[in-house]
Amino acid sequence: MPTVTGVSPNTGNTAGGTSVTITGTGLTGASAVKFGTFSAINYTVNSATSISVTSPAGSAGTVDVTVSAPGGTSATSSADQFTYESVPTVTAVSPITALLAGGTSVTITGTNFSGVSGVMFGATAATSYNYGSATSMTAIAPPGSAGTVDITVTTPDGTSATSSADQFSFTTVPTVTAVSPLSGLPSGGASVTITAPISPAPPQSGSAPLRQALSPSTRRPRSPSAPRLRPPAPSMSQSSRRAEPAPALAPTSSLMRSPRQASMPPSPARRPMSRPTRATSRPGSAGASRQTTAAPSPATRSLRPTRPLPSTAERIAWPREGA
Repeated sequence: MPTVTGVSPNTGNTAGGTSVTITGTGLTGASAVKFGTFSAINYTVNSATSISVTSPAGSAGTVDVTVSAPGGTSATSSADQFTYESVPTVTAVSPITALLAGGTSVTITGTNFSGVSGVMFGATAATSYNYGSATSMTAIAPPGSAGTVDITVTTPDGTSATSSADQFSFTTVPTVTAVSPLSGLPSGGASVTITAPISPAPPQSGSAPLRQALSPSTRRPRSPSAPRLRPPAPSMSQSSRRAEPAPALAPTSSLMRSPRQASMPPSPARRPMSRPTRATSRPGSAGASRQTTAAPSPATRSLRPTRPLPSTAERIAWPREGA
């Protein structure tokens, strides 16, 4: 009859899959290996004193490992006991947020934390952890990225499944770069300006600058067939018209002369122009002659001396004749 004198390891996950070595006697020709009432599927008889087996799935608790051989089934004893441990579960975390730099102590509440071998914040391992009991432990949050992650606990029985109860958030906080003023009265009441870099808010609809709305990338391309419109020709303004010559002023009388002109000597009398004469004879009349006056040449003309015309102010100051 076979006997079982040892089981190593003597604990495993309720999901099964733990590699276990069974030692004893009379194990040659073993036809069945059981963990309590659950039969092992895969096992190998190494010798009459050793069997390698993979634990089947079971219920949480302690069971006896028995071996059946041609001589019978091994008797149960404390030496053949194997304990199924449940997979750990996380039911709560506190606090649920921490800074990106990490360092926050987080209390994790759940079940089956015995033999904990690791705590993860998302994909990052906790900086450190401290096992308290099968239902409570603490861990130091590692540095992380902004967002929400799941806290999982790993034991020899497996890793806790994720749920909304184990979620933990890394949050960003503003960095204060300046404070003004740096002091105030003990009674308070001083206005203090705190400066911190922040990301610019996205522009709201309808508030885009005009230059952005009219940028080349947003302009509608002109159709090749559309005629190119030319701006209308500017109308000729009053100032751009050609100045017309002022009308000639009529001669002014002595009443319209300014005091300065009155003190000036009168203009010399116009001299009569002398025109040269020449004798001409009419054909057919002997000895008859006639004198004709030749038109003066431009070089012999005597131009009339000119005098300055009175200004507008002077014409207004002196009344016209008959006024």
